[in-house]
Parts: sequence; structure tokens; C-alpha cells
Amino acid sequence: MLKEEGNVPIPKAGVIVQPLVIALFGIGESIIERNPEDGYIFGGLLTVILGAIVAETLSPYYGRDGKGLGITLVISGVASAVYPRVVSSPQLLTIGQIAALAVGANLFYFYYKIVSSPRFIKNETVEVAEFPELEGVLIISPEEFKQIKTQLKDYPVLAFLRSLKPSEKWNSLFFTTLDYISMPNAVHPTDLYKITDMVNRYIFEMKRSNLRGIVLIEGLEFLRLYNEFPSIAKMLSAVRDYVVSNNGALIVVADKNAWDEKEWNTLRRILE
Repeated sequence: MLKEEGNVPIPKAGVIVQPLVIALFGIGESIIERNPEDGYIFGGLLTVILGAIVAETLSPYYGRDGKGLGITLVISGVASAVYPRVVSSPQLLTIGQIAALAVGANLFYFYYKIVSSPRFIKNETVEVAEFPELEGVLIISPEEFKQIKTQLKDYPVLAFLRSLKPSEKWNSLFFTTLDYISMPNAVHPTDLYKITDMVNRYIFEMKRSNLRGIVLIEGLEFLRLYNEFPSIAKMLSAVRDYVVSNNGALIVVADKNAWDEKEWNTLRRILE
């Protein structure tokens, strides 16, 4: 799931080695010690780390379900670390069993919510031949957005928006200061790195489906309120390079009057 949703490169060896190391560690310690406890602590620590990665990676795509799965994994790791102490205490044994059932039920719930969600199982069937002329970088004004929206209304565009209304078929995210729980498809204005990560993943998925990736970004003026201009310029440069190098299209909606002349010329130079 991390490799699919977060475009995180995870080799098969990495998946196999970690549980194998934990198992061998536990077996070795059980031979040396009569009551081995470090294996549970070691495994629990890795689960806590995994839970934190899951919460950070999946929450932008699955909202509270992705974050819930990560948090539950963190709790599961902590529970694993304290397990030996719980089972050795008759007073805590019943409480520990109830807690274990609750954690297991929550893990199943959040995992089921994710794998049964429309995003996880949907399969786009859009012909890229419908838009052969749209390639490279296009800078448009908010007034020109309506024409682009009509042209791309049925295409799976990845759109980062602030105030403009997207098409229903678009994969839309919104720049806002609200959290993921209040708005699952929210992107905080200071999280510029997430824009680049989501674009990379989107382009990867589109190439795998033999489709051209089309990315639309609106709301740079809002991002400017929370970030220094060089940070925004660096993000746009990275997005442009990745989209163009993969034969995609980048559409930037910007109001020239909202920028001073130096910054506007820099934006045009970076994008064009």
C-alpha cells in the first residue's frame, strides 16, 4: 500500500528481511534466555515506525482512514513492547486481552475501509487520444480556467485548487489550513513537498495506464502567504521537470496582477 499510494520504492528484500530478522532475533534470545522480552520490544519498535510512516503517507489519499490505520499500528507496536509485562501480571491479563481485541478490530476496520474505498478499486478508462495537443506547460488566467475545465471535464486531471471549482472527474485537492479529519483532500499551504510527491505518484500511475498525466495548479497566491517565494519556485521547478520529462502537461492558473514584476517574470522563466 505504501508503494502504491505514496510512490515509495520498497524492494522485495526489504519486505522479507525485516520480519525474518525479528523472527531470528526472537528465536536466538529464547535459546539464550528463559523469559525473552527484547524480541517483543524490537518488533514493537519497528511497528511504531511503520505506523508513523503509514499515517504520513496514506492520510493525504484516504483521510481519516489512512491516519487511523497508522495510529492503530503505532498503538499495536506499543502494545507489543509491553506484552511480556502484561501477561506476567494476573491483574493486567484480562485488560490486556480486551485491549488486544480492540486494537485488532480497529486494524481490520481501517484496512477494510481503505481497500473497499472507490479510490482503491476504481479503474479509469479515458483515452489519451482525446487531448493530443495538450503537452508541456501552460500558464492561464482565472478567466481562461473555464475553457480548460470544459476541455478536460472528463479527464482524470490531478488538480490542486484554492478557490476554483473542479470537474467531478478530476482528482482534486484543496489548499487549506483545515486538517485531514475535517477535509480529507486537504493540502496545508506549508506542505509544498506533498505537492511534488503527489504529482510523482500521479504521473507514475498514468504512465502505467498508458495515459498522459495532466496536472493543474491554482492558488499560488494563497501559497505565497505562507511560504517564501524561493520555496514556491523550487516546488514549481521540480513539478515542471517531472511532468515535462514524462510527456505530461502542467497547467498553472495565476493572476499576473497579484505578483510583483520580478516574481512574475521569475515564475514565467521557471515554467516556460
